[in-house]
Amino acid sequence: MLQKDRNTANIKRLFNPSIRQDFFHPTRLLYALMGLVLFIVVGVYLPKFITIYLPIDYYKVEQPVRIDREIYKPCDTIVMTAIRSSSIDVVAHATEQVYLVNVNGTITKYDPIYDGSLTVKKGNKVIVNLVHQLPCNLVNGNYYIQTIITYPFNGIQKTFTWVTVPFTVSKTATE
Repeated sequence: MLQKDRNTANIKRLFNPSIRQDFFHPTRLLYALMGLVLFIVVGVYLPKFITIYLPIDYYKVEQPVRIDREIYKPCDTIVMTAIRSSSIDVVAHATEQVYLVNVNGTITKYDPIYDGSLTVKKGNKVIVNLVHQLPCNLVNGNYYIQTIITYPFNGIQKTFTWVTVPFTVSKTATE
């Protein structure tokens, strides 16, 4: 059978009423509708499911974050050097707080030394220097600074927490 004869036979078959009924059969329409619903569910809800339930950090900071000295006085300026990576451009919210760790293990939280927004550009191993003044009401002891970063991704609020190396506050410290 030649190709021309095959094409003609196929065209005649399409114009046969019983073939058209098979083509628009309710079962086929049901399968098409189920495929459409599956496509929508996978396309809309799967990315949100992945964002919520898989522990992927799109913003990271190498921990612990380094600081410029080991001993400070109250009201001194502290310089933290963070090495961060971000796989997305985002406007995030940061809250940095100073914590006192007593010898018995209790932790005292002070007012935030920074609470505001920051713009994060996509990039790996970006070095960021953060300069803040320590609270003036610090007592002698061992401290660390904890920063909580919250950022939106795919309609979900993600959170990343990092801490500095411990440092000492002494009112009698020398420069």
